[in-house]
Amino acid sequence: MQLGALAEGEALGGFLNTQLDAASANHEAAVVIFPDVSGADEIVALVNNLCSDLSGRWYRTDDGIDPDPSGLLRLIGLRWVLKEATSVNYVLGFASIDTMPFTRQSPFTALFLRIIEKKRTPAHREDGLVQVHLADLDSTFYPQELHDKVWELTKQYRANHVQPHLAPAARARVTFSVSPEAGKALAPARHVILEKDDTST
Repeated sequence: MQLGALAEGEALGGFLNTQLDAASANHEAAVVIFPDVSGADEIVALVNNLCSDLSGRWYRTDDGIDPDPSGLLRLIGLRWVLKEATSVNYVLGFASIDTMPFTRQSPFTALFLRIIEKKRTPAHREDGLVQVHLADLDSTFYPQELHDKVWELTKQYRANHVQPHLAPAARARVTFSVSPEAGKALAPARHVILEKDDTST
């Protein structure tokens, strides 16, 4: 839990880097909860604070994110570079705002991160860094047939519970979705080059 995140300014990213790096010694993933960050404007301020981290390990990108066709959502793709500097995480965001899909609603603003490099999905790259995300977690469902069954049921559940107009915001590449008005305050995005793993086809 991180209180006073907005008051930390550009120091927030570095502080979280230290905590997440330490957690990676014993855990595959982590969640950071921001109980006093509420509303779209404060979420944008949180993203801007993280992206001002002098290490460059936090950044926002629009590459690989298709704009909302309705024009009613500003989609935010937040990334975090792991401590080894060879992998980058798709940060998953949760919040209690009406521009977030049902599957991303939570009482508090929160970030879920993959914090180790081990891959269980194709090794796609972003600016040369291997993309890691929560899909790389061990589902603990064995044998593989059980894992596959649960995965299919999860996809069906998502399809049945995400409002159609919010479907673009439910994708793994998207951290938060806010109104276009709130999105005007976002700091500039980083341009990245995306590469697909040729062995995944």
